[in-house]
Amino acid sequence: MLPMAAGRVSHATLWRQTLKVGARLDQRVSEPAEYDWPEATRQPVPAAKSISVAIDGTYIRADRMMGLREYHVVAGRIERDGELGGHFARVAQHRTWDAKAFMQAVLQDNGWTSESEVSVLADGADGLSKLVSTVAEKTTRRILDWFHISMRLRPIEQMSPGVAKAADSSDSVLRELLNEKLPRIRYQMWNGKWRAALDRMRKIYSATERLVDSVSPADAERVHRFRQYLIDLCQYLRSNWSGLKNYAVERRNGRRISSALAEAAMSHLVNQRMGKRQPMRWSCEGAHLLLQVRCAVLDNRLDSLFREWYPYFRNPRLNRNIWCGRPHL
Repeated sequence: MLPMAAGRVSHATLWRQTLKVGARLDQRVSEPAEYDWPEATRQPVPAAKSISVAIDGTYIRADRMMGLREYHVVAGRIERDGELGGHFARVAQHRTWDAKAFMQAVLQDNGWTSESEVSVLADGADGLSKLVSTVAEKTTRRILDWFHISMRLRPIEQMSPGVAKAADSSDSVLRELLNEKLPRIRYQMWNGKWRAALDRMRKIYSATERLVDSVSPADAERVHRFRQYLIDLCQYLRSNWSGLKNYAVERRNGRRISSALAEAAMSHLVNQRMGKRQPMRWSCEGAHLLLQVRCAVLDNRLDSLFREWYPYFRNPRLNRNIWCGRPHL
């Protein structure tokens, strides 16, 4: 990325040259007909039968030049025909942001065609799955991330013994629901019995209502939190109803049920340098272009991109001639 100049290279020069590379990488998004050029040296990407898109969103600190405290970053990773594909990332507030063009370029770079089966794995927030479904011409198969469902169920399972202890022997029906019925909710969800799981949670919610006025203030506060967790989980499942699957069958068929690919991509792309524990702030342009470079580095395609721009980049024959003292060809 650096110019062939003698002497020390300042951090400003390194930053400027890195952003230049990021700008060239970003131009590829606006070149949908790049494989049709007569002078193109790249081979077209083979068509993929199935594509899985794991997508996630996060926020980074802004420099407030645009009047914003944070920028929204959309990032993730592609899996095509069972093999891991490339990373992608973009700042939503960037001047070139076009959600449809962005996702279309990402899918086409991984072999997407109108006949490809597209699956989207997301946590159900911010409508990220719609970014993919607006591009895919066929019906997109949406899968709600199982990990986020499990995380919302976990505090309910942890608090149920305390609520059952508060009920003591005064309410045998509630104790039976908490001790025998509630532990099987996870099994029902895992095996796709969503209506049965929701019905069971509604019964537990109704049964705990009469417990609030008959226990101590400390226990009453615990019961209130327990009931709120139940409401939040039910609302989360209902708002993402189309993404609920029989996860046991999905796992047995070798399909992904988690957006861990997106979580890992977000960790490598954003959180290591732009996360909440980092005090630095970012300009919209700088963050966006640096993300394009980091995606290329993680995908091990930066070398090939440089060879497209500079044919003699890291040419073994050229390097051998230089070391042997012969003029390079």
